[in-house]
Amino acid sequence: GGEPVVVTDYKQVLSGDEIKEMTEVFQMFDEDGGGQISLDELGKMMSDLGKPMEESKLKEMIASVDEDGGGEIDLEEFLLIMARDKANTDPLEEARKIFALFDKDGGGTIDATELGDALRQMGQEVTDEQVKEMVAEVDDDGTGEIEFAEFCQLMGLDSAGNAPPPPPP
Repeated sequence: GGEPVVVTDYKQVLSGDEIKEMTEVFQMFDEDGGGQISLDELGKMMSDLGKPMEESKLKEMIASVDEDGGGEIDLEEFLLIMARDKANTDPLEEARKIFALFDKDGGGTIDATELGDALRQMGQEVTDEQVKEMVAEVDDDGTGEIEFAEFCQLMGLDSAGNAPPPPPP
């Protein structure tokens, strides 16, 4: 909610890994290798990243960073778009979406198997053993399942959607 976060330097928002990953995605969609992607290519790319958008929204995104007005964006401009997108994403809403996706029976909890699937889908390489440990770590009531609040803890959020304060030294 509130005013959108203004991002002028993507390096403040994106980690080195994210930049690397997004650069690879960009190069994949830059079909002619010209270092620029068009509206169509951007549309395909956003769908691929699980964020499909209407053409009008894509045009707005391009216009917001396209300084030469050519209707295409280069890698730097793309990274800026992605940084703005990330800065203006509500982490709690994202966590809710992910939780709901993996709470397959709608019971309000996810078990180790569902959690493992969730993490792997988010690109985390985890073994079943690691997942069981993670569940045990936040499963305060010993049910072997994780409620949403416990899931937030795992994702490094408190249930208000903020990153938790660092533990006292």
